[in-house]
Amino acid sequence: MTDTLPQAEQELRAHDAPVRLIAPGPDGLLLTGDTEMRAVIWAHGIPVHKFEMKSLSPRLRPIDLLRAAAFTDDGTSAIIARGGYLVAMSIEDQAVVWRYRPFEYLPFLVSSPHDFQRSSTGAIVACFDNGSLCFLSPNGKLVWRTRDNDSPNWVAIDEANTRIVAADSYSVTTWELHTGRKTSLHRTGRHAYGFRYSTVTGVVALRETDIISLWRLEEEAPFLEIPLHPGAPILDLTPDEGTLVFGQGHEVVFHDLISGRVRSQPVGSQRLVSLAVDDDGQLLTGHADGCVRIWAVSR
Repeated sequence: MTDTLPQAEQELRAHDAPVRLIAPGPDGLLLTGDTEMRAVIWAHGIPVHKFEMKSLSPRLRPIDLLRAAAFTDDGTSAIIARGGYLVAMSIEDQAVVWRYRPFEYLPFLVSSPHDFQRSSTGAIVACFDNGSLCFLSPNGKLVWRTRDNDSPNWVAIDEANTRIVAADSYSVTTWELHTGRKTSLHRTGRHAYGFRYSTVTGVVALRETDIISLWRLEEEAPFLEIPLHPGAPILDLTPDEGTLVFGQGHEVVFHDLISGRVRSQPVGSQRLVSLAVDDDGQLLTGHADGCVRIWAVSR
């Protein structure tokens, strides 16, 4: 059974291009980024900082994308995967706190961070498009780095802070968090365009062209396939990691990973580009018109 959630409560307008990145933070903080490499920091719905994130070097312009972002626990800095760097920026003065890019053996090569995840201790796991998987201290210092043909495009950290669960387009892998040793590899035989891992349920979600497949790490085949209309690979989890959230045309669908309950939220006629759910349970959607819309979500 599908029920419908309430209508939008608020619209945030500060972008002139599609909003491809939404990262909720503590104490009412929010970071949004658009396809023109402009980022906005919001505090309780008010834009407090706007800044350009375009790379200064022409060599890096072709890989200029805002791919992922997260706030530190105290809300003083935002970590952003953008262009050729993983960078931490101060919220107060927008100064660079630290930045990291893997060493390249050939100077003319450039690499870009695909994704990163913060552990409960503030340490960071990041993957790059040159096949590097890196573990950084909370202040951005390299602890270990491994290069592997199975280096992932997306990463997550398990609840015990001992294992990395990750995926590339064709496989799901696990790695020891503190050493970088690969501990398992499973070829899915499918092409994934999005990934999420729920530490609460142990479920891996892979968004493919026309389905979302749900897997358990110890099993060789998905236990559930959710049909989709082809579209942008928009996929996320609620903060409690118990519900999968994904875009489906002009709707956002909530699929409870424990009960199987499904709810849907119409999000208007503007093309959906990104989404996130904040700690208060509000749904935030980014759209092609540069607007971020906030929706109250029934529990």
